[in-house]
Amino acid sequence: DALLLLTEWNEFKHPNLQKIKDAYKEILYQIRDDNFKRIGISDRQALRVIEYIKSTYHDEDEYLWPDKYPHYAVFRNKKNRKWYLLIGEVEDDKLGKGITKRYFMNIKAPKEMIHELLKIDNIFPAWHMSKKSWLSVSLSDYMSDEIIFSLIDLSYSEVNGLN
Repeated sequence: DALLLLTEWNEFKHPNLQKIKDAYKEILYQIRDDNFKRIGISDRQALRVIEYIKSTYHDEDEYLWPDKYPHYAVFRNKKNRKWYLLIGEVEDDKLGKGITKRYFMNIKAPKEMIHELLKIDNIFPAWHMSKKSWLSVSLSDYMSDEIIFSLIDLSYSEVNGLN
């Protein structure tokens, strides 16, 4: 009914109509957000990461904490069940350096490479993982897909003992 009403409003001409429609849409969005938990990833680069993993490694994204962290997914090796990637959304300064509201991925890297990789912009000590072998990497198109995908490959290899 609400969508029908919005459609019918398009036929009427009134100087304040757009303000009324915008306010009405905002109320509908608020009702949706208050009553329905959205599970899944919305960032474009994060979605490309998920598609890359599915097409390259045939692994599925797992949403382990849908109630508390609906925008967090993990990928793990099918054989040993070890994680090689966590993807999520940072809502405060969890990555440091004043970064807020950004998608990120945690990857595993060889311990001897951690120091050098941390010199690259948008790669940080791991959030919520061991900083000795994990890194957090900004998504949201702060780095090229080529670099992101090579870091995923590195993490996959590390978890599978291929390095």
